[in-house]
Amino acid sequence: MNNTVKTYYITRDYENELPVQFCNSLNKRYISFQYCRATCNDYLDGETEIHCDFIQRDNYCDSLVWYANLTPPDDNRKYEYIGSKRKFNVWFTNATGEEIKPDNFTLFLKLEY
Repeated sequence: MNNTVKTYYITRDYENELPVQFCNSLNKRYISFQYCRATCNDYLDGETEIHCDFIQRDNYCDSLVWYANLTPPDDNRKYEYIGSKRKFNVWFTNATGEEIKPDNFTLFLKLEY
């Protein structure tokens, strides 16, 4: 087994592509949600939900990852990546589950492979 690589993936886009090195690694691969800063209607709130389809299980809770503008405790938002698909999408919902588009956002992920 090769040494584990840990790197960060930062995006401001709704449609994204994971690095080739991550997707093709023979090691176990993990994506950890670190933080997402999202501005909605010119302010930061704690009710905007972030969703990502890199979560590779049955779309549980519409692929909900966490809340924007709130830091999760430790790496408890760590997902094993079992596929080889490079593309993933990001979307947001409000507290009642309606899809919204923030004014802007920055998503921080940690990749381990």
